Amino acid sequence: MTAALKKPSIFINKKTFSKGLSIPGVNINKGINAFTSEDAYVYALRSFAADMPGLLEKAEESQNDSPVEYAVVLHRIKRYSSRIAADLLAEVAAELEKAAIDGDVRYILMNNPVLMETALVLISDIESAVYLYNF
Repeated sequence: MTAALKKPSIFINKKTFSKGLSIPGVNINKGINAFTSEDAYVYALRSFAADMPGLLEKAEESQNDSPVEYAVVLHRIKRYSSRIAADLLAEVAAELEKAAIDGDVRYILMNNPVLMETALVLISDIESAVYLYNF
């Protein structure tokens, strides 16, 4: 008689997503509480991971050309990050948005790479978490 295979412990059961999963830089419990259900939150995470690369590209393009457009893009990144409770990225975006409004080009040039790296790592971590959730 063959024993039933168990799912490896690294995989997260949909019912335990909020208890068994960690995404660095994201307050998962806060994020879930902001949505109607865990599934809705996971959908928002998936959308974030899909949409954020386009916003990052716009930020890169407008960083040197248009401080106003750069501030608008950073505001969108800040709001989007806050919505999914990615507090670290939201904070970095908020500081860069303020620098753009103040015309602090030096701060932007020094810290825009921090925004990009933080966002790209977060996107990768979210994609991994969503994959495990859907397994």
